[in-house]
Amino acid sequence: MEALAGALPPGPVGTGTPAPTTDAGACLPGPWNWGDPREVPGVCGAHAVARFHAGDVVLAGGMGQGLLAVRGNLTLKGTQLRGLVLVDGTVSLLAGAAVDGQVRASGPVRLDADARIRHAPCEVVRALSAAAPLLRVLRFVPEAGWLEG
Repeated sequence: MEALAGALPPGPVGTGTPAPTTDAGACLPGPWNWGDPREVPGVCGAHAVARFHAGDVVLAGGMGQGLLAVRGNLTLKGTQLRGLVLVDGTVSLLAGAAVDGQVRASGPVRLDADARIRHAPCEVVRALSAAAPLLRVLRFVPEAGWLEG
């Protein structure tokens, strides 16, 4: 999680609704524009986020795609996500929330009766591919020690 905190741009904490944001046929950047997984060839269909959230996040409705790393708890209420979700806490899917991809959490993962997680390796690969420019850089790892030649 610490490596992701240093590699990924910060995402919002608290409550929000991820949704594609467009203007005049262009996909606009923004803290809650996480792309449009429904329309891959659409205006925001290729837009995927790679964010690190340094606290609890509650997603109330909406949709998005990409790589989400959360240091805290994550709650989805009716939200539809595609990609990879990494949480250092608990994950709760409520009110028909769905994740297509993979969810990894250090705490429990709770699902309402109408919520679902569908393992979708292709969505995980898409999320990692979108985040690749941020993740493929050299970083100093203090606990690794010295390399001797």
